[in-house]
Order: sequence, then C-alpha cells, then structure tokens
Amino acid sequence: MITMNNLMYNTSVIGSIGFLTGWMGILAGILASFFINKRNSRIKGTSFGFIGGLMLAIVCFDLIPEAIKTSNIYITSIGIVIGLIISVLLEGRLDFKHLPSHNIEYNSFLKSGIFMAIAVGIHHLPIGFALGSLLSTNPIKGIHLAIAVVLHGVPEGLALGIFFNESKIGGLSLILISILTCIPMGLGAILGGIISEVSPALISLSLTFTAGMILYIVSSETIPNARETWKGRLSTIGVVLGLIFGILIMSFLE
Repeated sequence: MITMNNLMYNTSVIGSIGFLTGWMGILAGILASFFINKRNSRIKGTSFGFIGGLMLAIVCFDLIPEAIKTSNIYITSIGIVIGLIISVLLEGRLDFKHLPSHNIEYNSFLKSGIFMAIAVGIHHLPIGFALGSLLSTNPIKGIHLAIAVVLHGVPEGLALGIFFNESKIGGLSLILISILTCIPMGLGAILGGIISEVSPALISLSLTFTAGMILYIVSSETIPNARETWKGRLSTIGVVLGLIFGILIMSFLE
C-alpha cells in the first residue's frame, strides 16, 4: 500500500531527476559556449549561423512533427501562430534604450537570449511531464528518455550561452537563468509522476508555442546576427551545417 509519505518521497525524487536532467544538458551547452565566445568574428559568425540552423532543425524535425503526432495539423498551426503573436508583443516590451550601457548589438543578443530562455522553459514543461510519467510507470524507459533529454538540452544551452555571453551578462546570472529554465521540467516531472494522462491538445500547443517563438528568434535575430558578424560565406554555410547536425541529433534521439 502506497502511503502519503511514500508518494511525497517518490514525487520529490522524480521532480529532482527531471530538473537535474534538464539542467545537465543546458549547463553543458552553456559551458561549451564560453569557448566560442573567445573566438574571432569569422568563427562567431559561423557559430551564430550554426545555432540558427540547429534551432530550425529542432523546430522542423522535432517540435512540429511531435505536435502533429500528438494532436493534428490544425492545432499545431494555431500553436505556432500564438507563439509568433506572443513573440511580437513581447519584443515590443523588450526596450533597453533606457539602460545606461545602451548598445544596439548587445541589446539584440540580450533580446534573443530572453526569447530563447522563455521558449526553452515552456518546452521543458511537456518534456518533464513525459519523463515523470515514464519514471513512475517504467523506470528503464524513463532512464533512456532522461539520457535523450540531456543530449537534447546541449544545443539549447549552447544557444543560450552564446546569446547571453554576447550581451555581456555575468556568469552567475547565466547560471541562474539556466536554473530558471529547468524549473518547469522539474514541475512537469512531478505532475507526470502523479497524473498518467494530460490533454494531447495542451501538449501540442505547448510544443508549437515554443516552435513559433524559436522561429521568430531565428528569423529576426539569429541568422541576421550571423550575417552581420561575418559577411562572408561561412555564416551561411554555418546555417546549413547546423541544420544537418540538428537532423542527425533528432534521428539519433528517436
């Protein structure tokens, strides 16, 4: 017989595993970003392009297909549109001109970082739910998913690290941001450990809302910044290489 103490212990363990699983991948990507941050403009421009292509791959070959499989094409389209609308409204609120250290280039990266952090945090909620459900019903499959989540978080952490490093944000602030983005995964894991089912439409909307925000980031900030940082061909080649690398990662995680 499962007592209340056992239930609380199990959910707290599952929640902790969910949070740490998400944070390990994000933190690994952030640490890798410090290496790129010290390179010259050519490498930075190529890296920004690579991140743009990688995020496009995550959207096109992970988030959107999963959302369609979970619900249907109509709910998926609605979620993407909602994500775009919220991104436009949010961008209007992100005005840093009042800051003493106003710099257009730094502010652009800071805006991209904030958008990406919000998108990653939202994306972590349904992933945490799935992880918590598996850990409570089939621990072996739960562990397999946890490994996939860690690997999945590395490119997201890399993008966060590059954006916030370029905006000159401090290391401690970056670590705090990484923790905040992973709290939803811990909460989702707790809910997944308690509840066995959730509305497929809500999961789909969560995935595609994130997809819409990422598409907006890539189109308005990431790829333009890549071209601005390095106007040569390598920034464009980086986009294609990032897209290919993202396809390979998604195939490996299936």
